Amino acid sequence: MNKPLSIFAVTALTSSLAFSSTVSAQSLTVDGPTEVAITFDGSDPARWLHSSAGEAPSGQVLRDNADVVREDTLLSIADIAAALALGVPGVDRIDTAAGRFPAFDASEDGHAAIYVAQTAPGAPDRLAPGLAPFTLEVEARLDEGETVVPSGARDNGNNLVQRGLSGGDQYKIEFDVYSGRPVASCTIRDEGRIAARVAIPVEAGAWYRVRCSRDIVSDNDAPSGVVDALVLRVVSLATGDTEVDRARSDDVTDLDFGGAAASVPLAVGGKSKNDGLTIANRADQFNGLIDNVYLSIG
Repeated sequence: MNKPLSIFAVTALTSSLAFSSTVSAQSLTVDGPTEVAITFDGSDPARWLHSSAGEAPSGQVLRDNADVVREDTLLSIADIAAALALGVPGVDRIDTAAGRFPAFDASEDGHAAIYVAQTAPGAPDRLAPGLAPFTLEVEARLDEGETVVPSGARDNGNNLVQRGLSGGDQYKIEFDVYSGRPVASCTIRDEGRIAARVAIPVEAGAWYRVRCSRDIVSDNDAPSGVVDALVLRVVSLATGDTEVDRARSDDVTDLDFGGAAASVPLAVGGKSKNDGLTIANRADQFNGLIDNVYLSIG
């Protein structure tokens, strides 16, 4: 199935970065806006990662009997005409390729992910929102067939983009399975506690643009006087149909990624431990195509 439309449009990214073998991070406060994108432009992985940060993150593809490769998803003339006629906000260009992540493997013997982390010692942790607003976006197409498996099975997580694990601070977009069908969801956690979560049903084999944003809004009933306002927007790239889900936390979530979580990278297509290494026995491998990952903080 061709990818109908790319709605990725970032004009403020100023530097393109090579993938590095080093993954580390410093847990400090973000002192300015951060934009990070992974676009899968060109055959050279060194062109995939872009950032506007002064102390810019770098990234690497971590492999274990599998790989992330660029896969052609050329459009037909009819697809392009239909997509442009939809007038989806943010349309900047038509994309022709995406990142192919490993197909479903019940044994989880093969998995691969892209990890992005801060590398400059002592630099602000530009991947930690703290109390700042942030937006996380990704285009994805979940493989059909064995990918849609019962929630108790292994390799069922289909994590798209995340930083952090379930036991600590975390922000995450994933495709998961509930009541026998996949849903796109966004979750933020505060030291392991789910602060807010939103979810929208999707279909395997179809392209979607998934956008999750967190804003801080006033709430007189909250202990701190402010809460997280989490909004999930899912756009079908084939039809332009849009669904939105919203949730609020009981109190504001400080996503500072302190302590042991300071070294955990931003992960695309899987997840990593706090030491920046892949979780081989439970990677929550995304099975399908991913493109135009975008994180904006501040």
